[in-house]
Amino acid sequence: MSYCKSCGSTIGDFDSVCSTCGSHIPNAEFKQPTQIRTSQPLVSDSSPAVSSWGFVGATLLLGIPAVGFLVAIVWAFGAVKNPNLRNFARAYLLLFALFVSIALGFVLMALARFGSVLYALNHLIGLFR
Repeated sequence: MSYCKSCGSTIGDFDSVCSTCGSHIPNAEFKQPTQIRTSQPLVSDSSPAVSSWGFVGATLLLGIPAVGFLVAIVWAFGAVKNPNLRNFARAYLLLFALFVSIALGFVLMALARFGSVLYALNHLIGLFR
């Protein structure tokens, strides 16, 4: 922070005129904000956006139980050149892993509590009465 020579008020680093008295500041520093340089552009013009129906089709394709999982693995590891579909497949695989781990946790809790999954189902919902 610097001070105005005319009135003594504080002056910002980028000010060229005092906001209190209006006098010109001769040694004002005009600093340009630093820019982060990346080697690749953030938005690539070469990859077209996927339409809404394209996402609907991809969701339906990934929803097929065995085929969808294999397609998601292939897309996630680079067989498709569109980064939108590749990221969609990666998100699908992450959610699939999350749901599998939650289901596995429930099965392990049932085994720890009841000793058998079938006994747990029988005890909880009366499956085999």
